[in-house]
Amino acid sequence: VLSCSAVPMGTSSKDEMQTFWDKNSRLNRPMSPHITIYRWSIPMMMSISHRGTGVALSSGISLFALSALVLPGDFTSHLDLVRSLSLGPALIYSAKFALAFPVMYHSLNGFRHLVSATYRKTPAALETSSNVPKGQVLVQQADSR
Repeated sequence: VLSCSAVPMGTSSKDEMQTFWDKNSRLNRPMSPHITIYRWSIPMMMSISHRGTGVALSSGISLFALSALVLPGDFTSHLDLVRSLSLGPALIYSAKFALAFPVMYHSLNGFRHLVSATYRKTPAALETSSNVPKGQVLVQQADSR
């Protein structure tokens, strides 16, 4: 049984969001200042790259698993197909690098993050400048592979 004496709710979420955007427009606030107000640094680029390689690796593994389920034949037949294309060594090594670099970068960067989070002892270690040498070593290690 419905009652006609129900108390109306306050403002809806749509009304609250409209009030929020009206206030921001009235005060001339930028919509997304987080990109424009920070100076790019090595730790910021490494964090973005780490997330990007993580997404790429999980997408690649999912695509590989899905293709293994859907496509006819087994792995050896697909490997024979690639061999029959007679691709040059430059293209083969470039493809190997394109597959190995994200794995190595993501793994080394994750290990660096784990070590720095485990052995961080002072508030000075939280400063971005202390992470720069670690990031440079990681980039150099990834480039040398």
